[in-house]
Amino acid sequence: MYQTNVTDTFLIDDLFVYLLEALRHHQEQTRPIEGTTLAIEKLQAMTAKTTAERVAAMRAARDAAGLKRLELYAHTGDWPAIKALAEKLQARRQRSDKREPANT
Repeated sequence: MYQTNVTDTFLIDDLFVYLLEALRHHQEQTRPIEGTTLAIEKLQAMTAKTTAERVAAMRAARDAAGLKRLELYAHTGDWPAIKALAEKLQARRQRSDKREPANT
């Protein structure tokens, strides 16, 4: 069984950097090839993000959606009803958000 180590991770990162540079060089030196820009964007999106970057993006998305973390102690048997109510309220909020732009 093959086990990865730190060196393998660096080699993979180096490979992505090399591919990005090769695609950019090719794009600069020749006429644009259909899909080259898309390939560069896909490779850039594939670069690994740190845990801090992923968490920051998740928190920013939640803040943009107006969500706040609240702590609630409830009986285990009440959880399905609480979850169903939260989903119902979220669906109602999404419907009202869709209607608001039409009314203004």
